[in-house]
Amino acid sequence: MRMALGGADWRVTDLYPSEWAWLPVTQADIDLDNISPAIPPWRTATVPGDVQSDLLEAGEMAEPWRDLNSRAWEWTSQRDWVYCKEFEVPKVSEGHRATLRFEGVDYSCHVFLNGSHLGDHSGTYVPFELDASQALRRGAMNRLLVVVDHAPVEPEQQAQVGWTGKVRLWKPRFAYKWDWCTRLIPLGIWDDVYLEVWDRVRLARMGVIAAAEGSPETGWEGILQVKLRLDRAQTERLLVRLAVADPDGQCVASSEAAVAPAEGSGLEARFDLRVPSPRLWWPNGNGDQPLYRVTAEIMSTEGETLDAAERRVGFRRVRAVRNEGAPADALPYTLEVNGRRIFAKGW
Repeated sequence: MRMALGGADWRVTDLYPSEWAWLPVTQADIDLDNISPAIPPWRTATVPGDVQSDLLEAGEMAEPWRDLNSRAWEWTSQRDWVYCKEFEVPKVSEGHRATLRFEGVDYSCHVFLNGSHLGDHSGTYVPFELDASQALRRGAMNRLLVVVDHAPVEPEQQAQVGWTGKVRLWKPRFAYKWDWCTRLIPLGIWDDVYLEVWDRVRLARMGVIAAAEGSPETGWEGILQVKLRLDRAQTERLLVRLAVADPDGQCVASSEAAVAPAEGSGLEARFDLRVPSPRLWWPNGNGDQPLYRVTAEIMSTEGETLDAAERRVGFRRVRAVRNEGAPADALPYTLEVNGRRIFAKGW
C-alpha cells in the first residue's frame, strides 16, 4: 500500500533556531494549539511547496518581487519551520513494514512520527527513506512532524561572490542573491512524501539509464542499464522480471532472474538489455520524443506479483564535439545528438 501524504492539509509554524529541541512540540499527542510556552500560530501549508509560498498565499507577507519588499522576507530563512500533518492509516497486520519516503526537503530536516524520532537528513536534491514500522499506528490517526532547519548563511553556502570549490551543501546558491535573482532563500518540503506499507518484499529503487549506440550510416541499437534495490521482510526465493515496450505497446526486450533466499534485504540487482533499431529521441524542435516503457516485476515462485515499478525512457546519443575547423587540441563546445550537430539555445 502506497499512501501519498502531499496536499494542502499540512500546517506549519516558525521557531527560533533549535527552539524545537526543548519545546514539547515533537511530543506524541500534545495539543499543538495550546503548547506552553506559546509558539507562533500555525498556518496552512502545501506539500510539495515552501514556507515562503505558504506565507504569500496566506496574505501574511507582501509580494517579495516588488520594490524592496524582499528585505521584509529575510527573517523567513533565519527560522526553523515545523511542518505537521495528521493522517489515518487503514488497519494492517502488525507484521507489515512501513517506510516513509521523502523525495526532497530543502535543505535539512528532522522527522518525527507520533513522537518517535525517525531520523535526520541533509541535502536538498537527495531523496531519503526512514523506517516507520514501530512508530506507525495502524487503523488509527497518526501525526507526522518535520522540522526544517534554518538556511545556512554565507560564507558556508558561498553565494554568487565566493569560492565554488568550498561549497559542501546541497542547496541552491543563486537564491542567496544573484545578478538576475532577488535574495529569497526558500525552505520547505519541496517534493512528494509517501508512506509505503509492505509485507514480503518491496521494490525500493528502480534506476534506468538509456542510450543509443551506432550512427546514421550503420543504424542504431538501444542500450538499457536497469538497477534495482529490493527490501525484504522474509527469506524466500523470488523472481525479477523486466520488460521493455515500444511507444506502440509492443514488447521489444525482456529479461528475468531468480533471487536466492539467502541474499537478504537491501539486495542490488543489475540488468543490461538491448533494443534493436529503436525510435530515437530528439531535443525539442529537432524531431519526435518517442518514449519506451520499462517495467520491473517482483514475483513469487507461484507467479504472484508482489511489487512492480515502471519508468519511461528515450533512446539517444549525446556527445560534445569540437567545432568544425577547430585545431585538434580544441575543447568540445558543439553538441551532437544522434549524429547531428544541434545548436544549444539558452542555458
